Formats: sequence, structure tokens, C-alpha cells
Amino acid sequence: HRPGILHRIRRDYRRLDGVVTLTEADRDEYRRLLRGARTRVDAIGNGLAAGAARPCADLAAHVVVSAGRFSPVKGFDRLIDAFAKLVPAYPDWELWIYGAGRLHGELRARIDELGLAGRIRLKSRTPDIGNALAKGSIAAVTSYFEGFGMTVIEAFGVGLPVVSFDCPRGPREIITHGHDGLLIPDDDISAFATALSRLMDDEPLRRRLGKAALATSRRYDIEAVATHWEKTLEDLLAARRARDLPAGRVDRLSCADEPCGMAHIELGNDAPGIVGLLRYRPETAGPLMALAEVLLRGDSTLSRGERELIAAYVSGLNACGFCAGTHGATAAAQLDAGMALVEAVHTDPEGAPVSEKVRALLAIARASVGAGARSPRVSY
Repeated sequence: HRPGILHRIRRDYRRLDGVVTLTEADRDEYRRLLRGARTRVDAIGNGLAAGAARPCADLAAHVVVSAGRFSPVKGFDRLIDAFAKLVPAYPDWELWIYGAGRLHGELRARIDELGLAGRIRLKSRTPDIGNALAKGSIAAVTSYFEGFGMTVIEAFGVGLPVVSFDCPRGPREIITHGHDGLLIPDDDISAFATALSRLMDDEPLRRRLGKAALATSRRYDIEAVATHWEKTLEDLLAARRARDLPAGRVDRLSCADEPCGMAHIELGNDAPGIVGLLRYRPETAGPLMALAEVLLRGDSTLSRGERELIAAYVSGLNACGFCAGTHGATAAAQLDAGMALVEAVHTDPEGAPVSEKVRALLAIARASVGAGARSPRVSY
């Protein structure tokens, strides 16, 4: 994410009833990110479209297929290099890659450089990916990253076994290694080529994995996915009713654009965040600012950057975007690791690269938010 996005997610998503991710790995990350919030986080994958019956690959064609946009993240350069290792031993096999994009010229140049123009074909993007994939006997996924792995379930949907790098996030949640496909350690091109050759040599194995792949794909039928969505939404509505909130109410993030119905103080100024309150009552603002000056910039065993970092973290826990942003920017300017460290603390305070003292203070802050006297005692 760009700097500041994680902070805004952490601040604003806490006000939501629910968050739905595509993968379980992302679900677990968001649960850590929103720890302590009432927001429910679930994972619901994409579904295979309903409609006409999907074709079924016959698994006899000597073709490896792949599909996706021609962009760096899809790693088609890795697929070309892996297949190139197999060309001498498998003269009757071809690789077909369906797609389009800005790397088309570079991929074509790499194919020509290897002298494989007749063996590796860059096919045009197709609106009927099912029929395209069904022309192959093995599907290959060499992405550096997948938000879900739609190509995997589309291949499964036509009974095609998949060889995939074990990249983040989706493939490992869809493919069961040795059952409906093969998962290969990420970026091991030689191992990927070996996995392809294993299936190219063994048609009965292709058929066994393809049959299992077709069975796996049924978990992603749109009806099953829709049922999961319905259950999730029903649970969220039930949770709202349990909190005695009107079912049709939409919580607002701001009352700035219309009269606000809640009790409030008219400040008489437009200053952002706590600055508006300080200007409203300068007689109390003075002592408060003096205290902040001592805490953040007075003598301490913690650096100014570390103190600003802790302040940014506490502000994030309290869902104060203005304070979290200003303290975070100030911390980033004073710490060698910059904004990357600020985001790391917001995302994973227990694993962020900070001193043990700062880590313990972050834990105290986390326990103190909404807990008052239940905070643990730590002495230094």
C-alpha cells in the first residue's frame, strides 16, 4: 500500500460492520490489523460464472496453457524460461499464453531470442477463457503475486490440472499439492520445469489430477459463493439487531456536510483535529501543549522519533486520523526507517523492527486503550 493507506484502513474500517477478503491469508491480515474492533472479517473467494455448461479438457493435447494480462506481476517471463528448458526433450509440446498488455513486445522478443517462435505462442485475449483453457492438457501459473487465483479455478472448472508457483496469496488456498495440481517453491524455475515434465510424461496422472480439479472447482460455483455471501450478510444484520441499531442505518464517518444529530460543541473555527479544540479553549490548551512538549521532546531515554512513533500508534488505536497522521509523519522524518517503520508498527506492533523497550510500551498502549486500570505493569 502507499504510505498512509494502512493507517486509513485501520482507522476507518473499524467503523464498518464487516470486511470481506478474497483469501484466508488476507482475512487473517485484516483481523490482525483490526484487532479489538467489532468489525467482522470473512473470506469469500470469487465464483465461476453460471450459464452454459463448461467445456471439459480431454487432456490428450500436447499443449501447456496459461492466461492473464501481460504485466510484470504475472511472471510470464518465468514461464517462458521454464518451458524453454523442456523444448529439446518434448519436441511435440507447445506453450500457449492467452492475454494482452504492455509487455507483449518484451515477451515476444524473449521468445524470438530463444528461437522458440514455433513452440511458444502468444494468443490474443479471449472472452471465452473456458474454451481456450480446455484446449490444453496442463495449466501453468507463474505469477509473483495473486490477489485470488481466478485462472486456477477457471482451469479447474474445465478439469485441467494446474502447476503453479506457491506465490502469495491465492494458489496455495485453492490447489492441494499432488491432488488437483502441483505447487512449486516460488521462483524455482528449474523445479517448475520439472513439475511440467512430470505431467507431460504421465497422461494417467494428468487425468487423475484433472478429475480432482473438476471436483474442487464445484466449491467455487457461483451458487455456493452466493450462499456464503447470503449467510455472511444475514449474520451481520443479526449482529446489528443485537446491538439495537436500526437495520437501515448507515453510520457516517463525518457530519460535515449536513446538520449532525449528536450532541456536540460548536468550536467557532475550522482548524483540523485537536487543533480546533485547543483554539477553542486557549486557557487549557497552554498546559496541555506544555505537557505534550515534555512528553515528546523533553529529556528521555527514548528518542524523539520513538516517542512520535508511539504517539502515532496510540492515535491509530483511538481512530484519530489527524493525530495519527501528524505524529506518523513526524516520526517518519526523525527515524532512519521512515514511513515504512510507522506502517510496520501500525500493521504488526509485535513483529515491527523496534527496540524491546518500544515494543513493551506499544503493548502497554494497546492494553490501555479502553481498558483503563487493567493495563499490565512493566518496569524499566
